[in-house]
Amino acid sequence: MTVTIIRHGETAMNSKDLICGITDIPLTEKGIMQAKEAANHLLQKISTGELPPVTNIISSPLIRAKQTAECIAEKFGIKVIEDNRLTEQDYGSFEGKSRFDPEYRKARTQFAVRYPGGESALDTAKRVYPLLDELKKKNNGGHYILATHGGTYRIILTYFKDMTNSEYADFRALNCDFQSFFL
Repeated sequence: MTVTIIRHGETAMNSKDLICGITDIPLTEKGIMQAKEAANHLLQKISTGELPPVTNIISSPLIRAKQTAECIAEKFGIKVIEDNRLTEQDYGSFEGKSRFDPEYRKARTQFAVRYPGGESALDTAKRVYPLLDELKKKNNGGHYILATHGGTYRIILTYFKDMTNSEYADFRALNCDFQSFFL
């Protein structure tokens, strides 16, 4: 079985380096192009045998992830399945602030501490890991694409590989970055 995680394409908040957790905003034109390019890149990897054919696309219900998933689904003729567990981490009072804000950067290293009015990384892992456990248990040889967000992407990475605290805090997936894991 293969799991490919992809971060959504660019949004207006991303282009301004603002923290965008549960704010539900669409992709920019650039974000739509990024999603289409990612779909083409995935198709290329499948055609060369680097990745198996896509069997399922599961997306966060937030519009930016759904739009990204739909661009990919269109390329493969597959219906998108929404799953709330892939929703972005709730950054609470940091929502809409600069991602370079020193208080946010410090809070980002505190995995068991909730952002004021939001979730902790552990809260996010608590809802994301069961989805991954379900996919692993199925182990049906399928290829699942998970269209999600930067914070959720980072959590999913910790399911598949160990990361130090500093690696975790410093990691940032760019828009439409994707990684595949073979189970």
